[in-house]
Amino acid sequence: IGDWCFHHCHKLARVSFGMSSKLERIGEGAFADSSLPEISVPDSVTDIGDRCFSRCQCLHRVSFGNRSTLKHIGASAFYESTLTEISIPDSVTDIGYGCFNRCYALTKVNFSNRSQLERIGEHAFTYSNLREISIPDSVTDIGYGCFSQCFKLASVSFGNRSQLKRIKMGLLSQTLPNTAKVYGLSPEKMDSLGIPKENRP
Repeated sequence: IGDWCFHHCHKLARVSFGMSSKLERIGEGAFADSSLPEISVPDSVTDIGDRCFSRCQCLHRVSFGNRSTLKHIGASAFYESTLTEISIPDSVTDIGYGCFNRCYALTKVNFSNRSQLERIGEHAFTYSNLREISIPDSVTDIGYGCFSQCFKLASVSFGNRSQLKRIKMGLLSQTLPNTAKVYGLSPEKMDSLGIPKENRP
């Protein structure tokens, strides 16, 4: 689907794909500023472009199949959408800059224990309404301000096999309230990542 294909389609109510769809890419801004309320992304899609669903203020549901091959969710892909919950496919390795920025209704993001996610980009969840999040063990890098202005975020959890190598300066010290706690990392790991004492259990 080409870049900006359905941009500003204010009466768009439904998009459907065949069971045997071979679609591989949904382009930049493809559905931006449209009235699309929901979409089921074909398993064959490997890339969701930058700003693909940005400012889709009717979009409350995005679903993926169990065989999804999605690898990349682009920068600001869901910026200012009205999603309340999303389950990220196991195949996704990269969540782009500001992907869910200003998703004020977003309260839950789901990952399975088979997730291959490696990177969560800068400001990925800024101004979302998350209460808690469990970071997949496969994640090695969390970008600057990833959870900035997430005022209701109380818990960020890591597994005992976490491969996290970097939390870019400012992720926690500038974004989590003092009551928010980081779980699952050893004291030594927290020291090396620079996690403030007030955010430790």
